[in-house]
Amino acid sequence: MKMENSKVYLSDLLNKLVEGKDERARKELFVLFYQRLVAFAYTFIKSIETAKDIVSEVFTKIYTNPQKLAGVKDLEPYLLRAVKNSSLNYLKSSACKNKVDIEDDDYFISFLWEYRTPESTYGFNELQSLVEQTVNGFPHRRKMIYHLIVDRGMKYNEVAELLDISSKTVNNQLVTAVKTLREKVSSYMKEEIAISG
Repeated sequence: MKMENSKVYLSDLLNKLVEGKDERARKELFVLFYQRLVAFAYTFIKSIETAKDIVSEVFTKIYTNPQKLAGVKDLEPYLLRAVKNSSLNYLKSSACKNKVDIEDDDYFISFLWEYRTPESTYGFNELQSLVEQTVNGFPHRRKMIYHLIVDRGMKYNEVAELLDISSKTVNNQLVTAVKTLREKVSSYMKEEIAISG
């Protein structure tokens, strides 16, 4: 979908949501944004289940009171801001220390890929710069593995074959890369919380 068409489509979807009568519009909203928003919330929360709960709550608020969208001009930035605020509120109100769950990194990697697309640039400039600086500081092989998997969407075994290394080495290098990025993103988000708090 070209960017101009995407903007027209999202504007039309927004209007349908405001009217609150189109069940298909609700489904389209979910399909278009759910995974991306969960990935975004995950960078704050570090728990897939909690991130899903936060995004579901944002959708529920929209579904139950669609008139709140009447003044919204751009749907995607609105959703990202809503998820960010809900995530920060969760972290502020959480009495327990958030443990990092050992979970599949698909959501985090999905987020790292999604923020690069032209349609998804809102609010990511500083984060994009941070991620790029971090990746550029990786050792050569780790950087190459990261780019092949995250940027080009190759599978572990494809990268292993291309670089003539084992799939285990590819996995270990990517795990290290994602762990480093998560630490950097987490530090960045803590600064965001301190500034906004």
